[in-house]
Amino acid sequence: MKFVTKTKLVIYGCSSFTKSIISLANKIDEIDVVAICVDDEYIPTLPKTFCNLEVLGFDDAMRMHPDASYILAIGYKSMRKREVVYNKLRACNLHIATLISPNASVSSDRIGPGCIVFDGAVIEQGAIIHDNVTIWSNVTICHDVEIGCHCFIAANATLGGFSKVGKLTFVGFSTTLIDSIKVGNECLLGASSLINFNIMDLSKCYGVPVRLIGHIDPQLGVNIT
Repeated sequence: MKFVTKTKLVIYGCSSFTKSIISLANKIDEIDVVAICVDDEYIPTLPKTFCNLEVLGFDDAMRMHPDASYILAIGYKSMRKREVVYNKLRACNLHIATLISPNASVSSDRIGPGCIVFDGAVIEQGAIIHDNVTIWSNVTICHDVEIGCHCFIAANATLGGFSKVGKLTFVGFSTTLIDSIKVGNECLLGASSLINFNIMDLSKCYGVPVRLIGHIDPQLGVNIT
């Protein structure tokens, strides 16, 4: 019999994204999800349990599970919120987990803390994935790609070799970046787009081939409703 010392995991956030992370964590033998936490002011508006896990305020979670690691269940609706909460955890000196599905194919060893890699994703050799990046199912990250902090790469996207994506950028599902493309910080690339030229910071793009359809408010960053 194989005995595994499990890492206790607290999920920060209570949403449908939380359910996806629980499902992923249940496939990883070394992970034991012990609680869900939220900012303390949200506790009165939420149920006491979610997916059979206790929902705690952040302060209570730190007190009750002092040796736990944390992962963010904060999606793409407010990309800057992903950065704010991640920095909050770092400021509290909490350990931030990285979750990689056993059903993903990962050849790179340069994947930062807070990253989540779902089933069917492929990350080839030489890729650099910075902190707190979500890579959804069946995404292909080709060789020598670099993805900045706090990005969200939706299902079935493909990032060609040597392409680079700046921080806080959302890449929509089934979007393709051809080789060596550079995408700036805080961009929104719409679903099923073909990115065949470099994209500047704070751009909103869509189409096949892609076209610029607007700009991101520099005060708000990327918000998707």
